[in-house]
Amino acid sequence: LPIVENSSNFSNQQVPNSYLMENGSYLRLKSLIVGYTLPKTVINRIGIDKFRVYVQATNLFTITKYTGLDPEFIGGDTAFGIDYGNYPNQKQFLFGVNVTF
Repeated sequence: LPIVENSSNFSNQQVPNSYLMENGSYLRLKSLIVGYTLPKTVINRIGIDKFRVYVQATNLFTITKYTGLDPEFIGGDTAFGIDYGNYPNQKQFLFGVNVTF
């Protein structure tokens, strides 16, 4: 049998393939702001023109069957659509008050 020096096949050439391709559809609540402005009849008595309280939340939930960390990954020019293990999005909450005198 002859010995072949350049022995290669599909599995050892690092060629992207669709074997591990999965559906990346998702539904995400990325940002939500809920606020309440007190009525003027309540705040005018204490000398305030406007009083508003609010809470802002980001990355509350993601619904997907994607098994990676984040279905909204961005590949580069040479690796478009390839997930190299991006970090998951963290939830953030911001509480605030707006007061106008």
